[in-house]
Amino acid sequence: MLASFIHKAKPYLDQIDNNGSIPGRIASYLYLYETLQKDDYIPVEPHVFFNKALPKIEKLSIRGAKPNPESSLYPETLLLRFFLFKELPTLDTFKYVFLTQATLASYPLLISSFVFHGKSIPIIQAYLGFIMQSKALVQSPQVLDFQVLCAFYLARDSHSDTRDSIADDFTKTYAHCLSCCEFTVSSARETAYSAIYASIKNEQEQAIRLCAEARAGNETYCTPMAAVNLFYDHITAIRPSNAVAPKIDFHMHHTGRKCIVVACDKNYYDLYFNSFCKLSALEDLILHVHCINFQPDVNALEEKYGIRINLSVEDFSVSRAGDSFVTWCAASRFRVLPHILKFFDICVVSDIDGYIKPTLHPLLQCNAPAVYANVADTQSVDDIRLPWNSYYAGNLIIHKSEAVMGYAKTVAELCEHTLLNKIIRQDEKVYYFDQCALASATLISPCPVIPIPMFFHQNEPDSSQFQKVRKTII
Repeated sequence: MLASFIHKAKPYLDQIDNNGSIPGRIASYLYLYETLQKDDYIPVEPHVFFNKALPKIEKLSIRGAKPNPESSLYPETLLLRFFLFKELPTLDTFKYVFLTQATLASYPLLISSFVFHGKSIPIIQAYLGFIMQSKALVQSPQVLDFQVLCAFYLARDSHSDTRDSIADDFTKTYAHCLSCCEFTVSSARETAYSAIYASIKNEQEQAIRLCAEARAGNETYCTPMAAVNLFYDHITAIRPSNAVAPKIDFHMHHTGRKCIVVACDKNYYDLYFNSFCKLSALEDLILHVHCINFQPDVNALEEKYGIRINLSVEDFSVSRAGDSFVTWCAASRFRVLPHILKFFDICVVSDIDGYIKPTLHPLLQCNAPAVYANVADTQSVDDIRLPWNSYYAGNLIIHKSEAVMGYAKTVAELCEHTLLNKIIRQDEKVYYFDQCALASATLISPCPVIPIPMFFHQNEPDSSQFQKVRKTII
């Protein structure tokens, strides 16, 4: 996305006078982003664009500048200080500088983006209060999108005792956004807003269906749907012709009725596997470890921990690192699930960066074939993600039936071909993919999903080691 946006902006970047004043050039960069995004929004956040596009001299001048309230360039300096250095102004400064008709008319999208990404509750409240009293402002659909997201964030942050009053806070902004700019709000956007509203009320099935409906009516990106688009992309798994999934070698040494499936690369294995095996309640479970880019000695592990272990192994050679590789590792446990279910009636899906509590075993006594998951009312009030937040990917029990096998195959398709294609295209938003796939499969497959409590306890990772894992180079 960034490459496409830079390509679109390049003719205008070349026209900025490098010999002009630095304040003038700074204003030109802001105006350029605002103008390019107004009619044809591309999901590239301002801080990403400015860090890429601004020459070093402008960045240094902004870092060293002392904004002057009397200067006409005061808003520009404050905006760039936030987007480049995450420096928030005080509430009084924000009100004085930004909450004016003139400033909002000049940079409505940048200011709206700044307010949302700043995550300051007082600033969001002040911004929404001013906007809802200023109907004379011409607001683009993208600006309305950010207003809905700000209201969504406030609703999630609310500590009200009732879900109805939390939703009411959102409803006021929702209604305002639709009424003040009806001619620019498409039916797809309105449906997307309704999906967010349903999510706030914890009506997750309705939220998922509205997401799918909105996607059917709109193939272009818009901001509240930038998150929703991540979900939309997984509803239909299309295998791209240029994406060849890595070959998986299975080593099924043991069979039985119940197993537990985890996946990891060598870094995660070195960090967590030992404590996972020592602390987890694995009685009567065969442990299946899916290994990315390594293969341990199974006999040595079985002797050391006194448990039965199966393996599957793959070499992942796509040259993309960071979050995409971590996501691929997490999603891989679902890629192998359909094959493993050929040998077992019940598969527990979990993580290795923690341990399995004894509370798992009573849950395994359920006889009804279904997907048992930690879903629905587990959402955190300050989390602004959409329906997939209800699906904790490391806390599932898969009890086999024909319908459940269909569910598992759908998740596997999404976690293999769709994810691989996104990584090849170098799409930025691939995190939470396994959760999105689970939510999508719930919509696609006629398979019951039954809520259960958490049986997995996740460790707090050592930050230095965790960063090392996140930066794994393929």
